[in-house]
Amino acid sequence: EYIQAFKELWTSDNPSFQGQYCQFYNIDFLPKPVQKPHPPIWVGGESRSALGRTARLGDAWCPLGNNPQFPMGEPEQLAAGMERLARYARREGRDPADIEVVYRIGVTEEPDRVAGDIRRYAEMGISQLIVGFGRQANNLDEMLSGMDDFARRVWPLV
Repeated sequence: EYIQAFKELWTSDNPSFQGQYCQFYNIDFLPKPVQKPHPPIWVGGESRSALGRTARLGDAWCPLGNNPQFPMGEPEQLAAGMERLARYARREGRDPADIEVVYRIGVTEEPDRVAGDIRRYAEMGISQLIVGFGRQANNLDEMLSGMDDFARRVWPLV
């Protein structure tokens, strides 16, 4: 409901909304976002609710990988999640290709494996990849070192 309310605020000159948890009318909402028709809506999670919300309202799906019922640590697991999302999208009358998939990967000590996974994710249609440098760093210097290491050892293999 709040996603619908924000879309109304972002796109309407005279926004009004009547929902179960959120109501407004006779208000001004300025400035409007620069992105048109509105900022992209990224929905996270792997549950049925998250996939349904993505299929109805989302511009992108961000599997978080923390739902033990739907692990996302391997490309094959992500592919299964993408197929579940595609089924939900088709039920909502949407083309699954219209929903981006944004995925976060960790960095390991195995450049060949990480590069291979990145190539597989690209082949699967992942539109944006987030590399989680901060998860393994205790401070800024460690994070920058990890980014440099990734740029030197992994990216040339992609």
